[in-house]
Amino acid sequence: MYTEFENMEGTSRVWIYPAERKLTPEEISDISSKSKDFVEKWTAHNVALHASCEVLFKRFLILTVDENAHGASGCSIDSSVRFIHQLEEETGIGFMNGGKVALEIEDDISLYTTAEVKKLSSQHLVNENTYMFDHLVKNVAELRERFRIKAGQSWLNRFIMKKEEV
Repeated sequence: MYTEFENMEGTSRVWIYPAERKLTPEEISDISSKSKDFVEKWTAHNVALHASCEVLFKRFLILTVDENAHGASGCSIDSSVRFIHQLEEETGIGFMNGGKVALEIEDDISLYTTAEVKKLSSQHLVNENTYMFDHLVKNVAELRERFRIKAGQSWLNRFIMKKEEV
């Protein structure tokens, strides 16, 4: 059962799928439509999930489930992963970018490995004030409060060179 994203409970569970590149307005519309179609039919043990989807920052596909209403099961999570793989095939855009972190550098959001982050830090292109997108947030409340945060306030801080180390 589809619920508008802004109406999702703060405790609703989230899954974040970063696109490999910035999405065009047409791609956002297509992805949003396909995601909404999936969410409308998303079930766990034949019970409709109270769920939503949203594309944020022209880069991240967010799926959410209000587990207070009915929890997502292993099978329902598997079906969402199959949906993402299908979406990748249909659009030609990768969303399963595990092991990479999204950083906002000069108003551009890109994905980097931690090794690339270390290199960018040594080149003074990334520091503790660089914004990153924390894909480890667990629920909608955390997504709203700290999805886009400064790298120095996140788990990524340990990969950033401090000024005294330069």
